[in-house]
Amino acid sequence: MGYGRAQILYDVSFHVGAGEVVVLLGRNGAGKSTTLKTLAGLLQPWRGEVRFDGTRIDGLPAYRIARLGIGYCSAVASAAAFPAASSRCWRSRARSWAIRA
Repeated sequence: MGYGRAQILYDVSFHVGAGEVVVLLGRNGAGKSTTLKTLAGLLQPWRGEVRFDGTRIDGLPAYRIARLGIGYCSAVASAAAFPAASSRCWRSRARSWAIRA
């Protein structure tokens, strides 16, 4: 996954089960936002797949993914517009997630 010809993420793979809370940590430029934008359909994975409740969603347009209850907004934009909601910006109704590169 990346921007233009610049690959940002290499070999990303994780699963989030029902009821789990997962934190994505890393230094600036490590690919946290790129990963979340890929889950929300704003970027397409170069290889591999993204699944939501067992169904592949990579390749779907972002508006179709949004209809599943998956969205992305940057912390900077959300904090400025909705200060009380910034910690709740990334939301999903997923029972499970899987991403494999």
